[in-house]
Amino acid sequence: MIIAKHRVHARWSNPPQVYQSEGRECYLDPIRAKLVNKTKEETVRQTILARLQMYLQVPTDMIDVEASLKHYGINSLLRPDIIINRRVDEKTLEPVAVIECKAEDVPLTDIVISQAEQYADMLGCSYFAISNGHDSSTFAYEPDEDRYVPIDELPRYQEMLAGEMERVDPVHLERFPPLQVWENYRNEYVEMGRIGEDTPPELGIVALNLQDCLIDETHRMPPQKWGRYAITKDLGVRILNVGNSGGGHFIGPYRTLSVLMGQEMKLVSFGFSSYCTDNRPDQDKTALCVALHRQNGPHHSLQLVFENNVEARGTSCLFFHTGRLGVGKGSAPIQGLRDLILERDKALLFGRRFYLGQLTGAKKRILYMDDPEVVELIKNLVSYSIIRDEYRDSLLH
Repeated sequence: MIIAKHRVHARWSNPPQVYQSEGRECYLDPIRAKLVNKTKEETVRQTILARLQMYLQVPTDMIDVEASLKHYGINSLLRPDIIINRRVDEKTLEPVAVIECKAEDVPLTDIVISQAEQYADMLGCSYFAISNGHDSSTFAYEPDEDRYVPIDELPRYQEMLAGEMERVDPVHLERFPPLQVWENYRNEYVEMGRIGEDTPPELGIVALNLQDCLIDETHRMPPQKWGRYAITKDLGVRILNVGNSGGGHFIGPYRTLSVLMGQEMKLVSFGFSSYCTDNRPDQDKTALCVALHRQNGPHHSLQLVFENNVEARGTSCLFFHTGRLGVGKGSAPIQGLRDLILERDKALLFGRRFYLGQLTGAKKRILYMDDPEVVELIKNLVSYSIIRDEYRDSLLH
């Protein structure tokens, strides 16, 4: 069982010493040589600064804290938390790494990664890292791929200068039979908000199996072409903060695929969440969530509630959906969605419902991303979710 892709390291270092000044708790910042107020984010920043100097052997005069990007000749008011430099000559410093710090209660979502990567791109850094004091993720620039790739952790300073890195291996799960996962780990998934407390075993076992399938990166979704779609790449697991039409937010691990629809590229992500409504807060169910990414961030196009839409028939589980679609504060007419699906992907029509796929024997066998039934289910979820968004957009504009 695994919670997230981001590597969870021990704290960067011991907490820094706290001082009292004019009735305030403060830290003595060794880089800026001044007292700074003790805040959650500052605690993380000062802890990282101590580790950079003590363990990574970064010289104090090669570190900038909250320095304006204008200091580096960039026309921007942004101030990265920590920049590690190298000396080019007597008068010139060149950025090597940038670190973005967040308070302990701020999750390290893709938004945080994008923020740090933006700094690294602007500065031309070889490395960037993010940390909230408990969790951390580190990336290094790979010239052959022209992108930043995950690595285990920041190397020591001299190794940074030499451009050394050790890439992160794909997430590997020690997978167990589905019934064993249910018996041993169900409560942990409930506490994480990844499965509903009231979900019955005949559905919950399959939900946990499919959830671990999405997290396990040892198997990848093979490229697929069908109809007007093509899955071009399995991008693995990412930590996302996803909104929905009701104004809720869901933070957790999602498996992300790049999908080509004609000439348009879309990112489609799959994750799990517990689910309840304002009308029935006493019923804690399980939802398979499909998120589509837009310029303002990912949002849930579909939250497929297992108890309402998945049917256990003998050794099989069949996945349907009613077509219910939230628009603003109301619901959209289902007939309009049916008409669009008839035009776009009529194979999804099944009587008054929409058919998405089936998983056979999923209460006993371990599911993987390249399993033919999983592939077919994912393909149908991709098509159905994109069409739902098209329909929703047509009603809003």
